[in-house]
Amino acid sequence: MRYSEEDLAAAVSLGCQRKAPLSRVASEFHIPVATLHDHVTGKRKTKYKGPERILTEDEEKALVTFITYMCQQGFPMNRAVIKC
Repeated sequence: MRYSEEDLAAAVSLGCQRKAPLSRVASEFHIPVATLHDHVTGKRKTKYKGPERILTEDEEKALVTFITYMCQQGFPMNRAVIKC
């Protein structure tokens, strides 16, 4: 079952205050105990796994818009053109 960012933030807040055991907080918010533990201890600071992002979300959206526009105009994009 998925959990929202708001639930994770609330659970981390409670976990940092140490008012209840992490296992109880995790079950209350339906978050895996290991995930909550990693966020509380600072082992995991972002929701993304893998390497750091090169483009911001806005830059990525702009690039998708540009590629879509160019394809509609009859100029399909490939990796070599996009990397330039």
